[in-house]
Amino acid sequence: MKYFVVFGNPITHTKSPQLFNTFFYSMGIPARYSPYCLELSGSPVQTLKKFGFLGANVTIPFKEVAFKDCDEIRGAAKEIGSVNTLIQEGNKVIGYNTDAEGFYRTIARRFIPKNALIVGAGGSAKAIAYILKQHGINIIVVNRSYEKLEFFAQNGYQTALSDTFNPTITFDLVINATNAGLQDDILPLSTSKVTALFQDMKTLKQCLVYDIVYGKTTPFFALAQSLELPVIDGSEMLVMQAALSGYHFLSAMNIKSDKEEIFQQILNNAS
Repeated sequence: MKYFVVFGNPITHTKSPQLFNTFFYSMGIPARYSPYCLELSGSPVQTLKKFGFLGANVTIPFKEVAFKDCDEIRGAAKEIGSVNTLIQEGNKVIGYNTDAEGFYRTIARRFIPKNALIVGAGGSAKAIAYILKQHGINIIVVNRSYEKLEFFAQNGYQTALSDTFNPTITFDLVINATNAGLQDDILPLSTSKVTALFQDMKTLKQCLVYDIVYGKTTPFFALAQSLELPVIDGSEMLVMQAALSGYHFLSAMNIKSDKEEIFQQILNNAS
């Protein structure tokens, strides 16, 4: 039996175990996947090594810690600076990022935005900003503190502090890439600023409000709904990135697979 986990704090809301255990069962693979609530001072990489898990997903707030602690980083994660998928390979832990591609697949099936606002500057925001930039989409990243914005500024992104942010354009994609609303009832920006952003979006023919939080109707999501804007939560991104993580998990078990076939299988299981 091979064991996989998802590291996070909080983690009780996660749907990943259901997704992966259904996937493993449907494929006849002897593997189990469980949630793991890690202490805020903990390391996903060191915990994976300690308990001998073959692989793991990493969620808020450990994606950047995982990036720093991995023995090796592969693929887009090198440029993103954030890891959400871990694989034990011999005595090394390898880090990947499937958030970026997973997020973009959820957007591309609807429309291709021109101007995106990302609220937050953590690991998820890094992945989202990276993939949107790869597709030529104009991005502004807003955060409450300057410290985390430095990464974005150094990599050529437009940035602004939440308190002084005063948009001069209308965004057709606004993303809450923070955990605001997951364990509380706060917005990622002031009520007046979020309301103004959403009201401007109502003048557009195509737009989307995106909250990466899932499992709870956050104030951000609810406000978009009340203004009758198209809005989605993070559950779709979860499925998309999980399908991509599944490819790495099977590879770790020496099971040959096709990424698109795994993708379709997990999507079918989630529907």
